[in-house]
Amino acid sequence: MHDYLFIFLIGFLALQRAIDMEILNELNSTFDSSSYSINLRRYPFPPFKADNFVLVIQVWFPFLLVMSYIFAAINTVKNIVYEKEGGLKVCIY
Repeated sequence: MHDYLFIFLIGFLALQRAIDMEILNELNSTFDSSSYSINLRRYPFPPFKADNFVLVIQVWFPFLLVMSYIFAAINTVKNIVYEKEGGLKVCIY
């Protein structure tokens, strides 16, 4: 069953119309609600287009994130070992 038919069959549209008409009658005493009718149509959506970019990002982004962390960690360890081997001390202050 289509979604728009389900909304119609459970009575939601009737309740929504009753509430809307009462609000309009309350705000405008000369409003005639019997001249309005409900036409039920589905909202037109454009056709679905498959986008492979999202799939590529889902696969490659975590990999690139981990690789960038590993690269930074390896360079930091390499620099620390180089300083220890050379007896160099870097003054922070």
